Amino acid sequence: MNRSKRYKGCVLLVDDKVDELHSITRFLMREGYEVLMAPNAAGAVAQLSKQAVDLVITDYNMPLRNGMDLFREIRATYPELPVIMMTGLGTEKLAADFMRERGSDYLTKPVNLMELLAKVKRGIGVCCERNLFQARQTMEDINGSLNLAMATLRTIHAVAENVTGSANKERVREILYLVKQSSRELAGAAQLIQTQQPDRETDGDNAVENMEVAS
Repeated sequence: MNRSKRYKGCVLLVDDKVDELHSITRFLMREGYEVLMAPNAAGAVAQLSKQAVDLVITDYNMPLRNGMDLFREIRATYPELPVIMMTGLGTEKLAADFMRERGSDYLTKPVNLMELLAKVKRGIGVCCERNLFQARQTMEDINGSLNLAMATLRTIHAVAENVTGSANKERVREILYLVKQSSRELAGAAQLIQTQQPDRETDGDNAVENMEVAS
């Protein structure tokens, strides 16, 4: 898919009103966002199980399970995922309840697209800042493990320099023990790096070209 705008993130849009679902989707895609669609809470949960997203926008008034039900399920499974609620009810109590439970933002219908865009940018921006902080913390942990491993290897080298010819068995056992310790530290660092690999690419080429409503 050719885009005139740079890819900016992935949004899951949930609304049982198909016309509104497609209208908002087209707008966000023109602004450079990848958009996944779901017509209800069950479809949204299914989408989240298949692909990571940066933000969820959900309507409140949906059959079977409303937007608050979906929000609470998302918050239980993905506690840091930003969620924006849309509703035509416009009740202050609903907005207060949503924000009290750590909702990200709130929109009343009919949705002002420029207001929606501003809130999407803000929500994804907060998410990116949090992910960057977590990545920095992880890198500090990795650096700590690697530094410890390097210190162990330097100790091994120093001990090995004192071993000549038919070295005594105690010294050889000491070297072997240090080698094992070093291997464990390096394996731990490698595992940390591996667990931080992203579940999906953040390249715009992954955007949805044919918008299909999840069933």
